Amino acid sequence: MFNIFKRKNKKTNETFAMIGLDDTVKDVQVDTYIEQIVKLYDLIKDVDDKTAHQTIKGMRNTVYWMVGHVIVHNELLLVPEEKRQPEIKNIEHYFKSGTSPKDFDSDIPTFDSLKELIKEKERKLINAACKENPVKQIEFAINHMTLHYGQLKTMLQILS
Repeated sequence: MFNIFKRKNKKTNETFAMIGLDDTVKDVQVDTYIEQIVKLYDLIKDVDDKTAHQTIKGMRNTVYWMVGHVIVHNELLLVPEEKRQPEIKNIEHYFKSGTSPKDFDSDIPTFDSLKELIKEKERKLINAACKENPVKQIEFAINHMTLHYGQLKTMLQILS
């Protein structure tokens, strides 16, 4: 799905239509948000469940938690409670700020499920966010993703 975004600086109606965005929400924030999601997905797409759950000495969280946290945090930040996706509502207690892998139980989703949420659900999130939220919230979500992207990249380098 994300291959359509490889064409930098070529925003087309077709591209935005494919992810459900209309002309009213095309702007730099949307492009940047999508680029960050694509980068995050590309970074973790080949990571298996075992690696994602592996702990690194001296670090509080795992790759699995970081990915879930970005998904949940974006939803909590950008989407009003009454419009949140059920898939996110069901997992937010595992990944919201202040949680850690110590809070997990046997009902946590698979890492593949989290990857699927990034790939398929984020387009709905950005569509809703762009229509309802101030630019500052979208910018904060982008900065938050960038922070965790860097942490994830470091963690994956240590684990490999």
